[in-house]
Formats: sequence, structure tokens, C-alpha cells
Amino acid sequence: MITLTSLLMAGTAHALATSGAVLTNIASCTFATAPTAPYVEVSYQVTAKVWVQNPVVVPTKTATPTLQAAGSEVTFQVCVENTSATASAFNVFVNDRLPDNMEWAGLATTYWNNSNPAGTWSETSSSVFPGPYCTAPCPPLSGQDAPYYMRWNLNWLGPLKSGCVTFKARIL
Repeated sequence: MITLTSLLMAGTAHALATSGAVLTNIASCTFATAPTAPYVEVSYQVTAKVWVQNPVVVPTKTATPTLQAAGSEVTFQVCVENTSATASAFNVFVNDRLPDNMEWAGLATTYWNNSNPAGTWSETSSSVFPGPYCTAPCPPLSGQDAPYYMRWNLNWLGPLKSGCVTFKARIL
């Protein structure tokens, strides 16, 4: 008789495991030397360890200039950086709301902070949060005012990669 069991020592997981966590998997094998007595039953156990590494996506946002008069334009830049050296992030969404007392003044541009692209950007927008969002690509129309929500989806952001989205808004 041979019995093989496998146990995950951490129990049932209901959330994302934290980076740096170690998950231990134990497998057991039991057998007997003969089908009837006298016989000897023998058990063995083996383990395998898995170290968890998650991506760490860090957003930043800037406005240029930071002091501006009514009727003038401001350029906003939102960047995302994956600071993990080993794990990629997938389906990264950058959501931004057009500020009150401003209107859309320019097309959004996406780019990478280094020469190697880390994925593909797709752009959607909506006049309500959480949507529905239009089918990409669909930037706001010139003169669209708040509330207006822009969403850019980045399908893949590799380890130590970063990318940015910029758009212009006019102060009303």
C-alpha cells in the first residue's frame, strides 16, 4: 500500500502573500513491506520551499508649472515604477481625475523612462467613476471639463521598469 499526501503548511490562503514570505510544501509517502502481517510500515517526508516575490509599483504625480493663472495650461505627469528587481506587474491601471475648475487641453502621451519599453499602454476615459469606460483608445475631447476620469492600462511592467503618462489641462 502506498499513500501520498501533500500539505501546505501555511494553511488556506485568502490574500496575496507578502514579498519575502516563505511557503513550505510537505509531501509524505507511507508504504508497507508486505500485504499482511508481519510487515513493517515506513513513512518518509520531503519539503519544498517557495519564496514569494511580488512587484512593488510606486506611482508619482507632478504638475508643471505649480503656479499658474486662470486661462493657462498645466501639464500633469503620472509615472509608475516597478521597484522589484525580480517580479513583473501585470494589468497596471493608472487612474486620474481631471481636477475641478479645469478642462482637458491636450492629448495624453505615454512614454518610458528608459529606452526599453516595458509593455503596451491603452487609454480609456469616462465621465463617471468607476465607469463604464469607453473602448480604447478614446481620449477626452478638447474642452471636456470635470468631473472626468482618465484610465490608462499598462499590460506589463517588468522588473525595474517605469513609464509615464502626461496630459494638459486648462484652468477655468
